[in-house]
This record gives sequence, C-alpha cells and structure tokens, in this order.
Amino acid sequence: MGCFVLTQSRGYTKKKNYMMPVIRLKYRRYKDFVQAMADRHKVYNESIAYAEKRASDGAVLIVRPSEKLPVGRVEKDPEKLKAAYEIGRRTAEAMLPQIREFLGH
Repeated sequence: MGCFVLTQSRGYTKKKNYMMPVIRLKYRRYKDFVQAMADRHKVYNESIAYAEKRASDGAVLIVRPSEKLPVGRVEKDPEKLKAAYEIGRRTAEAMLPQIREFLGH
C-alpha cells in the first residue's frame, strides 16, 4: 500500500529531451549520464504507467492536480507559485475522503 503524489495532471507524458544533441556533446565523457538523460522520458512514462496500473488494482493511491500547474520547471514568480499551491491544496481537500478511506481511517 502506498501513495504517489504527482505534479502533473492526468494524461501528461514526458517527451524526449530536445536538448539531447547539446547534452551528448557537452557531457560526452559521462556516457552513463548521457544515457540516463536520453532515457529519462521513457523511465518517467513507464513509472506513471506502473503507478496507474497499481492504482487500478487498488494497491496505491495517486494524488495529482486536476489541472496543469501554472509554473515552469524553475519558477520564481510568487503569484504563480501561490496559484500552484492553491491547486494542490484544493486537490488534496477534494480527495480527503478518498485518502482517509485508502488509509483506513
């Protein structure tokens, strides 16, 4: 029994890193790192598929925002961060009965 807390809404899939040619050139001495970056989208998408399968079996609970968060990867805008926080808060509040049931409380 476990819980996955995700930052992406349902249906999100990570795409190939468009910077791979630059990463391959800049980090060519670090072959394992380059391979990890090249496979990152596959590993992420496989992990999400695994979590969703386990959730459909009732073994895990997935908590994720119901909408796309209005922030970038390295967000500094306090208003956007506050908006993302509020989305997370509303999501958790809406799921609270489901979370309690899942945890057996």
